[in-house]
Amino acid sequence: MVANNQPDSLLSSSNHNRLHTIRLMCPVFLHLLCTLLILTCASVVADDTQHPVLPIGSSAPEFCLPGVDGQTHCLKDYATEKVLVIAFICNHCPTSQLYETRIKQIAEDYKDKSVTVVAIEPNNSDAVLLSEMGYTDVGDSLEEMKIRADFRHFNFPYLYDGETQKVSNAYGPSATPHLFIFDSDRKLRYEGRVDNNMREPLVTKHDARDAIDALLAGKPVAVEKTPSVGCSTKWLYKEAGRRQELEEIEKKRVDVKPISADELRALASRILVLARGKVVAEGSPDELKRGLEGDAIHCELGGELDQAAVRSALGRVGGLTEVTFTDGSVHARA
Repeated sequence: MVANNQPDSLLSSSNHNRLHTIRLMCPVFLHLLCTLLILTCASVVADDTQHPVLPIGSSAPEFCLPGVDGQTHCLKDYATEKVLVIAFICNHCPTSQLYETRIKQIAEDYKDKSVTVVAIEPNNSDAVLLSEMGYTDVGDSLEEMKIRADFRHFNFPYLYDGETQKVSNAYGPSATPHLFIFDSDRKLRYEGRVDNNMREPLVTKHDARDAIDALLAGKPVAVEKTPSVGCSTKWLYKEAGRRQELEEIEKKRVDVKPISADELRALASRILVLARGKVVAEGSPDELKRGLEGDAIHCELGGELDQAAVRSALGRVGGLTEVTFTDGSVHARA
């Protein structure tokens, strides 16, 4: 009875704005998820002053990076294309996973119009916390990128920059996904999101497509910048957080006790619900149903928690009760 609302993926993965849900019956869950994730992920963009985003009008920074196809891909390889789309994506992030199909469709729809999509994975795999791996069964290494690309049938080059992040530092992606769209002179004309809603049926603005269409028509891009919404880029300095997390895990005591066959059978009928390594609920499916009396929703929000903004967002979602705030988390029942 424990489930996550996961994007279409072989593995699923966790986010800077991590969501843990105990889902029983969930008529409002998707609405709440998207409202909170869009609200809080936007703060990811503004937080990182160490890695400024490439300004509009800048020339495309050079790159030569290894791809999942075993080849090295360079900026100069795409010199003849009218439009070049550089998409920073990754394996572990659920938001990035949700946008894979849309990025593939952009590559397909514009392939005969002198438009090329190139994806770059910016994350250092040693900077991703274990607690951020809750929606995936592969990480962000080059070898694991090959698994992801094969499973999702990527129709664009998928390149790895996680080892040195030299290229990513030049472009400055604040989150995955983050798109950079260049004209025929390789001047940056658009940077930001793919569109305005993670839930594709609710999209009303196709920002990336609008930018591409304008460039192909020889017109200026009307909206040059939009906020990228997704998982924060895992820069090399975040390795320290991963090491600290592992040290904390190593300190925890583990007791191993013998168990009888009868005790095993009793355990088989019970469920443990874990959040970040902690047991947050325990019991049989029926006990959990009775105890929860609806959906228990726990959201851990990245950065400074703006309670007023979160309360405003929650106010647009009907049927919520027991809304409480603890440090960087919000809890509610639906």
